[in-house]
Amino acid sequence: MTVTELKNLMNLSGWTHEQVITINKEYDYNGHVLEGIAEVVSRNPNVPFEIYFNEGFKYNVEKDELTTQKDDSLYGIWWFTPELEIVDNEGEKIDSWDLDRQGFKPDFSQVDYSEVIANAKKSQE
Repeated sequence: MTVTELKNLMNLSGWTHEQVITINKEYDYNGHVLEGIAEVVSRNPNVPFEIYFNEGFKYNVEKDELTTQKDDSLYGIWWFTPELEIVDNEGEKIDSWDLDRQGFKPDFSQVDYSEVIANAKKSQE
């Protein structure tokens, strides 16, 4: 599938986006930093695959500072179930990291950290 075909499918109506946040390290660094992975799963009943996006995050409760990361410690930024091979207009395979530079609609990668932040602040009270 080409990037253009993928973007056309992503522009269809009917997509739902589910957010899953996994906490890896809770209150590390003197009890003030929450660390984990945020994942957005996108589904459309008219499309035969699911789209996954994820990013690592750290929230420093003391500084009220959220940072996100996209690096090799994650298993990819974008992937599909079932697995798809995405190619550019020249037929070259595009990997997960290159897909992140394609300008997909923000709905597919937008993470709402407000609940994580609120819970972290509440637990520090």
